[in-house]
Amino acid sequence: MKLGAQDGKLFLRGPLRQIPSKERRVAERSLLAGPELWVVLALGAGCGEKSSTGAPSAEANAQRPAAGTHDPLRETLEDPIAVPARGDVEEARKQIAEGSQHYMAGRLQKASQSFGKALRADEGNPVALYLMGTTSLQRGPQQNALVALRSFRILRVLDPTLVEKEIHQPGVLREIELNEARARVLLGDRSRSRALIESLRKAESELSEPLRALLRQSEAILEFQEGRFSEALAAIDAALAIVADESEFHSWRAQILEKLDRFDPAESAIRTALETSPRSAELHFIRCRLLKRLQRTDEAAREQTIFELLQPFEDDVSAGFANDHPRRIELRSRLIEAYPEFKGARLLLVRELAQARRHDHALKDLESYLKDQPSDTEALFLQAGCLLAIGDSAGARASADLMRAAGAKEAVYADLIRQIDSSSPAGDGE
Repeated sequence: MKLGAQDGKLFLRGPLRQIPSKERRVAERSLLAGPELWVVLALGAGCGEKSSTGAPSAEANAQRPAAGTHDPLRETLEDPIAVPARGDVEEARKQIAEGSQHYMAGRLQKASQSFGKALRADEGNPVALYLMGTTSLQRGPQQNALVALRSFRILRVLDPTLVEKEIHQPGVLREIELNEARARVLLGDRSRSRALIESLRKAESELSEPLRALLRQSEAILEFQEGRFSEALAAIDAALAIVADESEFHSWRAQILEKLDRFDPAESAIRTALETSPRSAELHFIRCRLLKRLQRTDEAAREQTIFELLQPFEDDVSAGFANDHPRRIELRSRLIEAYPEFKGARLLLVRELAQARRHDHALKDLESYLKDQPSDTEALFLQAGCLLAIGDSAGARASADLMRAAGAKEAVYADLIRQIDSSSPAGDGE
């Protein structure tokens, strides 16, 4: 028996007696692994159905593998998932609007939290699924991205009119396919990701330049995973020919060249990556490793120190570290000493001072920094935030206006002005 969909219509092949009588089944023709693979989805009981509380139902739990055989990653990659149901549409829209503001301002964690609230209110909301998939792909975990993207494509099969009505962005369906391929590549699902990539290559004319570059990067990672390093290098070079200043592309190029025992050009590539992502602990770790291979031991030791100062902020998500302001301030202060060419290290320290409510100290550091970098939009943003925290709404507004004039994103400026207006007494700053 096979079940599928074509042109938005569901159809069935095979004897109906193979469908359990207590289940209503629908399916989508999978784009993941060629025309012979079909993904069967359950409406009603089973297949990961959730109870009204959001927990798996008793019947779903009864169908799970025995203890010791549960494999969440395998379930994410290939198992049937429940068809997302509609819920509180208005609450979801409210959370999507809030999350979109966070996303445009670069606050990915808060954006992800808002999109998660939207999906708890309305799990079949295509906009929330799209945004959750996109955000999770950037910040992780990749499993969350894949579940959201798979759910979006299920909705498209079941109700293509709804998806077209809710999603107005041109080319979004191809972007969803690409993002699913990228998530599967990063999760090690090679066969399905390769099938998706091959499908996208045939439709490459429908992709924008940035998406074509990401497609080439996905090819490079897949070739890297399978040990074809020359092919991986050709693919990542093709990505860089489209988008030359993407740090992640240069990072992958460095790792591919390392596998080819070409350590000098690999070290050059990772330095290029660090020019645009100097605060990445991972990149410093890769450079440290390459410098050791090149027997440049003093430089390697310095990179190791920088890595150790940056790494806790990327890997330690515990509440204890998040609230340990003295420790965080100490690490940022040591980073300034160890990495003097990274001017942004001073702003990382300012952020920690502001989080610790040491706003006067933060403002003093910002005043010194802005004398040398008067058009630094991040510094002006931080200055506005600190001034607002001490009650100087007029000063915060002035810093926000300078930030806008220096070229800050309009969404960031608008969000900051909303914060200033909401904290200002009526008529203040007018």
